[in-house]
Amino acid sequence: MIDDESLTENVAIVEWIAETFPQANLLPGDGRCAQKLLRETFRMAEDFLGDGEWFFGDFSLADGYFFWCFRRATIFKVDLAEFSRCQAHLARMSERASVKALLAFEAKTLVELRRAI
Repeated sequence: MIDDESLTENVAIVEWIAETFPQANLLPGDGRCAQKLLRETFRMAEDFLGDGEWFFGDFSLADGYFFWCFRRATIFKVDLAEFSRCQAHLARMSERASVKALLAFEAKTLVELRRAI
């Protein structure tokens, strides 16, 4: 709880910790460094996927979490052209009924939040 508000997303929690303790240098100050690390992570995922559809043979939690991370990179306009296996994974995930329902819920929620502002 931060100021009577729950932080529930790992990105929000990490950012809060880094901003609260800047002397610890927990996040890189250079955006280029962050993109380099992101690309290295996606390269590892690309290699790990190999010719498989899912990270561990069958769909697992790792696939759901990676989908969220990779999708965010597409939203932030990171050039992902070199990651064809990760893009194929994103497409497979996007066809799952549960993901379609989640994306529809997210879109509806965003519309409602914009109206409330």
